[in-house]
Amino acid sequence: MATGAASGLGKATAAGTDRLDVLVHNAGVLPRHRELGAAGQELTFATHVLGPLLLTDLLRPLLAASLPGFHRPTRPLLRNAEEGADTAVWPAADPVPGGRFWHDRAERPTHVLPGAGERREDVEAFWRYCADAAGITP
Repeated sequence: MATGAASGLGKATAAGTDRLDVLVHNAGVLPRHRELGAAGQELTFATHVLGPLLLTDLLRPLLAASLPGFHRPTRPLLRNAEEGADTAVWPAADPVPGGRFWHDRAERPTHVLPGAGERREDVEAFWRYCADAAGITP
């Protein structure tokens, strides 16, 4: 999203609501040749970097208003930077059995609802599809 579009969207959104629960940046462009946007910036850079940066900045007050509602239900899952790093590094430093879901150094269930789960034939079919699409041999 280029800066002009981001500015217009950010201002219109801010004027139309008092909170914003989710912001997903999904704009993209990759022209064959270098192009300049309406504001004179390189189009790919403006779309992928400057536009999202501007939009986020314009919507920051709305996002901040939504955060208390986000933190209450997710507080047990949120981690600080050190805890987040431990989640990624611990399995490599202290090998644990693969194919399982680990959280806070404990094995956790992969499905929340009792009786939920995948059927083996569905897993195998999905794996074959992915392997074929990626051009690898399962």
